[in-house]
Amino acid sequence: VHQWDNCVFSIDEFGNLTRAGECTDTAVPLRLGRKYILSLSPDVFRHLSAFTVLELDYNRLTRLPGPGIFRDCKSLEALSLTHNELVAVPPIVFYGVLCHARVNKQASGHQMTSIETGLTDTLPFTGLKLQRLSLYQNQLTFLPAESFKGMVTLRYLDLGGNQLTSLAPDVFADLVNLEELTLHDNQLSSLRLVMAESTRFPAACAYLRVCASLFVWLCASLSLSLSLSHTHTRTHTRT
Repeated sequence: VHQWDNCVFSIDEFGNLTRAGECTDTAVPLRLGRKYILSLSPDVFRHLSAFTVLELDYNRLTRLPGPGIFRDCKSLEALSLTHNELVAVPPIVFYGVLCHARVNKQASGHQMTSIETGLTDTLPFTGLKLQRLSLYQNQLTFLPAESFKGMVTLRYLDLGGNQLTSLAPDVFADLVNLEELTLHDNQLSSLRLVMAESTRFPAACAYLRVCASLFVWLCASLSLSLSLSHTHTRTHTRT
């Protein structure tokens, strides 16, 4: 049992983190590191919208629930999932639930609106306010192209210490405010990234750490290609 302000979290016999009842929302950082957590209940953070920091480091998480796990965390700015056992990141897991309305004509002439969840190409996404996200030291081998979709406030992203062998070129395309991206200690043999375009550029640049000895600045409207090997590194940029 973990007491957080006036909230009580518990871990069942299967290592699943749950919350006992409702509690008053608070801005106190939520630190749940080193609790031997194996999984998260889909509604464990429901109605908790005030806290800005969530730490789940040094647990045994192998997966995250799909879209919606962080849907109510509207003030969350820093999320740390370091030193877990995550093998995948579900698409748009860092979103709130995306809803759109569809108007159905009924035989009586009345209209009914049904709420659906899912992806759409025509409506904007509303992501979290995350500025820092750390997935350092997990077991990620692949990132879906929509892993970080809509995360326009993200400034620092740490993917170091995983088992990534390749990345979709546009996986970071929505990160218009990204300042630092860490990819060291993966299995990347080549890297081609298309970074975001933003009206805040061209003054802003992103800082990319590919390995212990390679640091690259990524600037506005930039396409970056890297070929990595034990003996040399070749970079090519195109504005």
